Order: sequence, then C-alpha cells, then structure tokens
Amino acid sequence: MKKHLLIIMCAISGICHAQNDFIAIDAGGGINALSYKTDSRCSAKPGPGITVRGGYRHFFDKYMGVGINAVFKTCSTSCTLDYTEIIPDAIDSEGEQYEHRVNFSSLKEKQKQNNISLPAGFYYRRGINRSWEMTAGVGILFQWSVSNSYNIADGKVETLGYYAADNITFDAMPQHDFYSINQFSGEYKYKPSMGVYLEAGLLHPLKDNLLLSLSLYASYGLTPCMDDKSEPLYDYKTQKYNGVLNSPLATGKKQIAFGVLVGICIGRSGGGAGGHPICPAYCN
Repeated sequence: MKKHLLIIMCAISGICHAQNDFIAIDAGGGINALSYKTDSRCSAKPGPGITVRGGYRHFFDKYMGVGINAVFKTCSTSCTLDYTEIIPDAIDSEGEQYEHRVNFSSLKEKQKQNNISLPAGFYYRRGINRSWEMTAGVGILFQWSVSNSYNIADGKVETLGYYAADNITFDAMPQHDFYSINQFSGEYKYKPSMGVYLEAGLLHPLKDNLLLSLSLYASYGLTPCMDDKSEPLYDYKTQKYNGVLNSPLATGKKQIAFGVLVGICIGRSGGGAGGHPICPAYCN
C-alpha cells in the first residue's frame, strides 16, 4: 500500500512540475524584411510578411524561465532605382564618339525570402489580475534563408545614345545597343546570420492547461545575412542584370522583423493568471 501511495505521489509531483513547462503555438504577421543602406540613386522599403512559430518554455519559479522557438517567416523588400548612368567616351560602329546612357526609370526590384530561425532566451511572467498575465522574452536567434527570389515589378531600363556634336539622342535601336527592357529575375546567395529578438504579450486562460496568447515581436540582425558585393548592377552589352544586392548600391544587409502574433499556450492551468497552476506547491 505504501509503495502504491509513493508511486501515486511521485506521479502527482511530476504533473505539478510539468506545469512549469508548456508549449506555445502562434502565428501572425507584420514587417519582415531586409534592411540595408543605399545611396541617392535608389531607396529601399521593407514589406509585409507572415510569421509562424512553435516554442517551448520552462519556468524555474513563478516569474523567471527560459525558452526556445522554431520560427518560419516570409519576408519582402522593394528597392526603387531612379537615375542615369553615363558612359562618356563610347565609340559607335562608325568610329564616332558619343555618350552612352543607361537610364533606370522608376525600376522597382522586389526581393522575397522564406527564412527559418531558432530564437532562444530568457522569459518573464507576472500576473496582472485573475484573468490576464503579462509575459516578456529576450534573447538571440540564428537564421537561415531556405528560398529566395527577386524580380522587376515596375519601371524599365532604357539605353540611349547622345551625340553632343549634333545634339541628337538615339533610342530603340537594338543593333546599336539602344533598347528598353524590364524583364529581370533571379536569386541571391544568402548566408546564416545572428540577431536579437524581443517579445511582450498577454496570456488569458480559456480552460485548464490552455491559454490564449497575444504577443508583439521584434528582431534585428547583428550580423549581415549577405556579403557586400561590387558587381555592376547592369551590363548593357550583355543585357545581364546582376541585382541591387550584388551591386555597390546596397551595403550592410541585415534581417529585421516586427509584428503581432496570436496563438495558444498548452500545459498551464486556466485557474487564473499570476502563476496559479494545478499544483498548489507552485504558488509557494
């Protein structure tokens, strides 16, 4: 009998300690994008993205704990180019000197990525009242790009020939490399990167061991996710477009994100906020 009681007490103890551990599942969206520096020839704008997250939390007491997450994000960024590149001493097929112009006319490059990250850090919780509990987390993350693409969404590249002696500009002559084009697409080569993340939210009990979770999240890259490159943006002779991120126009490329997540937490009691799980000993 004593042996059976001991086994039951151990099992109950295990259940009580399990209330310090729970799984978080949430999803949402916001701004998920690349952040990089550009000069006056172009401007970058972060775009929207979707975030899906699963995580594990372990609390040492009523307030402090640790956690690890697995996160999938879709990211988007657009970069608009509006400038003219001039090659002053070009020579045509007849030996005449002219000014070759490559005009980037409101050319908009859209960059998309799908990323996986592993954030891990410290977590804090505190009861607000019997229905709501505040939570917060901070830590580091490691991130990988699993797929990416870029394409031209608007605008065009137009090549022109200007003859100063006659004050004449020629266009729409492909045989002389004067043409208009806007069909470019491809992929970039990213590398793993590291960053920091911060989150803050609220928990509301729905029933025993199930809570509604509402969170704000933000992350910022500490290391570049892509090396700076020095390739020409566009080679008018071969009509090869290398992309903004492979050119000197973009430097310091890092991942950023901030937005809202909604989900559930499983494994804690719905007996009220403030750290009141099933096991009474947890409240000591």
